[in-house]
Formats: sequence, C-alpha cells, structure tokens
Amino acid sequence: MDLLLVSKGFYTVYAVAKSRERCELLDFLEGLGQTLQKDSDRMLALLGRVAIEGPPRNTEISHQIKGKLFEFIQGRLRVLWFYDEGRLIICTSGFVKKGRKTPRSEIEHALQVMNEYFTDKKRGEIRICEEERI
Repeated sequence: MDLLLVSKGFYTVYAVAKSRERCELLDFLEGLGQTLQKDSDRMLALLGRVAIEGPPRNTEISHQIKGKLFEFIQGRLRVLWFYDEGRLIICTSGFVKKGRKTPRSEIEHALQVMNEYFTDKKRGEIRICEEERI
C-alpha cells in the first residue's frame, strides 16, 4: 500500500494511494466541479490545520463513524480517516454526502482500506511518498 503525504505538522496526514500517481482522495478533491470547489478548498485547508493542531473536537467538523473510523466534514464533502500510532492520520477516501446518513458502501470501503493498511503495515509493505501532491 502507498501513502501520499497530504500535510505535516505535529500530526502527519496521509492519503491512501494505489500508486504515487493515483490517489482516490486527492483525485476526488481535485476533480470536483465549480459548485463544490469551495468545499474542496476548505477540506484541504482543514487537513492542513489537522496536521498542525490535531483533529478538531467539534463534532460538526469531525466525528467517529464506526469503531476506529472517523469523518471530516466540510459542506457536503466527507473524508473518512483513522488514526495510527505516532500521530498519524490516514485518510481513506472522500465523497459527496447526498442524504442524512453516511452511505454504508462508503463505510465498508473505508473499513476495508483500514484493514488492508494494518495488514500491510505488519508485513512491512507500506510505501510512503513524502512529497506533497497538493
């Protein structure tokens, strides 16, 4: 599994990637149309603040979804993430929320990515790209 650096400070924020060129989260945020560009910019700014200050305690901006899985919120945009030791925040994916509840498919996908991450970590198969892409 590859991790791409999103932002670094007191915490380090990474996004899960298929390769150095293909990152589901960053591709999603960069590919949003004009109507959601403001929310995308705010989400990237939030991820930068999270690296410096840690995850917000305000449940309207970040809260636990299921087990060790959390979500960042900016407008209609959501980014699912989890902690790892050493003040690491691993972002799995992003999506546009259309209803009241977080779609089960998004939660299941993020949980699968989280499980793959910890499996790959035990095997020593995590590759980190420290070059910020955003």
